[in-house]
Amino acid sequence: MTKVLIIEDVELQAITLRDSITRLLGYKAVVASDGEDGYKKAVKIKPNLILLDVNLPKYNGFTVCKDIRQSDTVKNTPIIMLTGYETRKEDIDEGYNMGADAYILKPYNLTDLMDLIKTILNRPDLPYIQKDKISKIDFHCQQYGSAEKSSGIPPFPYNKDVVKVGIYCQPKQQILFNSEETHVSEKILAIDQDFCEVAVNVLNDDRWRERTKYHGEDLYRKLIIDHPEILRAYTEHKSNRKDSDVRLCFQSDLDFFRIPFEFLYDRYGPDRFLVTTHPLSRRVLMNASYKKRAPSPDLFNQFWRQKRTLKVLIIASGADESGCNDEPSLEHVDEEVVTIRKVIEERLITKNIKHKVDHILSKDSDYETVRNLLKTCEYHILHYAGHAFFSERFPEKSYLLFKSGKCGGNPERMSAVALRRLLSDSELKFVYLSCCMGGESTWKYKLNDNQSTGLAVAIAQAGIPSVLGYRGNVNDNSARELAVSFYRSLFDQGSLDKALFDARNEMMEKYADDPIWLSPMLVIQRSG
Repeated sequence: MTKVLIIEDVELQAITLRDSITRLLGYKAVVASDGEDGYKKAVKIKPNLILLDVNLPKYNGFTVCKDIRQSDTVKNTPIIMLTGYETRKEDIDEGYNMGADAYILKPYNLTDLMDLIKTILNRPDLPYIQKDKISKIDFHCQQYGSAEKSSGIPPFPYNKDVVKVGIYCQPKQQILFNSEETHVSEKILAIDQDFCEVAVNVLNDDRWRERTKYHGEDLYRKLIIDHPEILRAYTEHKSNRKDSDVRLCFQSDLDFFRIPFEFLYDRYGPDRFLVTTHPLSRRVLMNASYKKRAPSPDLFNQFWRQKRTLKVLIIASGADESGCNDEPSLEHVDEEVVTIRKVIEERLITKNIKHKVDHILSKDSDYETVRNLLKTCEYHILHYAGHAFFSERFPEKSYLLFKSGKCGGNPERMSAVALRRLLSDSELKFVYLSCCMGGESTWKYKLNDNQSTGLAVAIAQAGIPSVLGYRGNVNDNSARELAVSFYRSLFDQGSLDKALFDARNEMMEKYADDPIWLSPMLVIQRSG
């Protein structure tokens, strides 16, 4: 049975904690009234977690914490320190230095403390190892005043092993590989526009797997193998960490947005396609201001700490070019938005993050309704499931499709230009385009200054810090499953690139012959 040791000298507080833990959590709770007795009971009963007051008779909490960490039998037991609201930051830092995993300040909210206990006991790998990271976050409880701020361990843990690698690629220029150190290739990058013209359309080919491997291997050679400095730096990062902790971000201007980095294929690697080996994203270098941050563990923890409401809008549009129809032409779009809403709400409830998740079914998603919502958009995350169309010749006229609000009216198009204007003043931090060709683009040199290269880029040009879109055509049922997998991972661990990585691998295992796992393109303009 799970055991919690309470080392607290104030009898009323100790009894209240003991009874609450037993009644609300179903754990066995044992009380010790001073530091000496507390240490002895810890060694004797070997609890799963210890609540430790700082100001104790005989031995104070810091001494007890230090002794527990030096004990052979209970040194890894999670410790939550309880301390008065007037505690100085230096004292809190001392507690962490002695080995505490979390602080909660008196007078504390009993529900917050119960949630913190459950969080720690459900994540035995989180406490102690990350005390240096947690301390920077938990002091917000005192800094801002505990009445309106959450306390305890944040719901999205910080992964200290993750390394983010930026790979800067420009046509006929040297490659920059930037992480802890910067590495520069001696040779220039030998990829031209002809390569892209051949490679970008292969996902719609019956031989897509064979052709993506061919082009991906060629791209890997030109980008990595032909540049020993880049290959060496990449190999060193792989050898020191788990593959999923090496996060690759390819940075380029708009002309290189068409390069299919997602196809990169290492014929000698265990997983071959790099998108199933490492989380992968893009950053497009262009003239746009990014005041907002993309979703991340830190950003979600900020919502949790400040008790802000995370707002999500999920839109289904089954309209097609055939005319006004209350029955969606895409069979699974309504199912997609309903399922995603359920997944997000379930995850955010377990994370104790306030939220508002709205969804619009196909029958209600007429053009004016959606336009008005986006024009004054208070949401932080937008998900669109429906039809999209891409124009190679006039990419600014690429569009999302919605039914007309008028009975018998023709479906109405929301162009890339209109979308960019609508979203420019929004609170959005992430847009997911679950539709065909949402990530397609054309060459910058073909455009005028006021044009956009496609839907995803138009959204990025609006100042939205992150967007996900698909290259080529996708099956709507496959798109639904990938989106559900993506959000499940996102609200479990907090990172966009890791969420897409998890979703790709899940879909590849289930549907290896469906290019859905190779189609998504994730753009992160400003990390969270």
